[in-house]
Amino acid sequence: MKKIIFILILIHIFFLLMAATNFTFFNMFKSIGRYQWTFFNINFHSGWGKVYVSAYSVQQIVAYLISYGLGVYLFKVYSRKNYFFTGLTGRILCGLGFLSFLFEATHWFVNHQFSVIFSIPVGVGLLWVLIFLIQFTKLRR
Repeated sequence: MKKIIFILILIHIFFLLMAATNFTFFNMFKSIGRYQWTFFNINFHSGWGKVYVSAYSVQQIVAYLISYGLGVYLFKVYSRKNYFFTGLTGRILCGLGFLSFLFEATHWFVNHQFSVIFSIPVGVGLLWVLIFLIQFTKLRR
C-alpha cells in the first residue's frame, strides 16, 4: 500500500509540474525555447460582451484536474497519519484548485464569460516537502 501511495504522489507531482510550467518543464533541461512557471494564480474574470478565451490549454486543464484530484485523495490519506494540519491545508488547496479548473472546463460545453481560477502549486509542493521532512526526521529518531 505504501508503494502505491508513493507512486500516486509522484504522479500527482508530475502532473502538477507539467501544468504549472505549461509543459515547458523539460525545456529547462534541454535549454530549448523558454521556460515558464506559474507559482500561484488567483484570478476572477467576468467579461460581459466579450468572447471569453481561456488562458489555459485543454492539456493544462486536464493535467490540473488530475493533479488536484489526486492531491485531494492523497492529502486525505496523510491527514489520517498524524499530519492533520498539513493534510487539511493540502485538501483545501487541491479541492479549490480542482473545483476552479472543473469550472474552467465548463467552457468546452457551455458558452459563458466567467472564470474563477484558484491555483497554488507552489503551496502544494511546499506541503509535500514539509510532510517528507517530518517523515524523514521521524525515521532518524
